[in-house]
Amino acid sequence: MLRIEIKIQDWEKFKPEFYKPDKLTVSKPLVAIVKVVRVEDIGGGQYEIGVDFSGMDEGHRIALAKYVKKTGE
Repeated sequence: MLRIEIKIQDWEKFKPEFYKPDKLTVSKPLVAIVKVVRVEDIGGGQYEIGVDFSGMDEGHRIALAKYVKKTGE
């Protein structure tokens, strides 16, 4: 189990909060508890790591899902 912080630009605007500042001066990382389920050596000293998100703030989970849907189009 790992606690990770992921820096994703503008992800916070997808959080389901009543008040959102128009302009965020400092973007905070998305924080989650994950379980590593797969590690693959892709060469050149680099690895592809698959994780299962097992613990995450509900607001962060909703924001991440909306972010992925919006940017995946």
